[in-house]
Amino acid sequence: MKYKRNRRGQFVTYRPILRLFFGISLVYAVSMIGVNTIKNAIEVAFTVENSQAEIVWHQPTWQEEVLIMVKEAGLDVELAKRLVQHESHWDYTNTHINKDGTRDRGLWMFHEKYHSEVSDECAYDWHCSTVNAIRVIKSRGWSEWVAYQYVK
Repeated sequence: MKYKRNRRGQFVTYRPILRLFFGISLVYAVSMIGVNTIKNAIEVAFTVENSQAEIVWHQPTWQEEVLIMVKEAGLDVELAKRLVQHESHWDYTNTHINKDGTRDRGLWMFHEKYHSEVSDECAYDWHCSTVNAIRVIKSRGWSEWVAYQYVK
């Protein structure tokens, strides 16, 4: 591209003229289309992006899965939440040694003597432990856990 010089010897470019042309064109386009039309088009674009962002699948945590299992069994979810918090503090690997040397095990703290039908493997597995807790609650009630008297 060749540049020309003006009478003073300075290089002459056509950029100021192009900027003026594009500026006038932009003002003309906005006046023809309308500011509200442009604004509405931008709002629609953002609305579509935001609505697509809301369609994100949430994989439930294992704690949420426990509560879903309790709810689907028709039991009191809030009571179950308080009971598990009091018993094991939501730690499914938890063990408590009692004064007589016996153990309470897992998420629902199954006593190894009074709930010998629940194996150690099952007691320390949150899913299996919850299935057994639901079975025990439905057959014998919440009072199987000592913590029930504190959280009811």
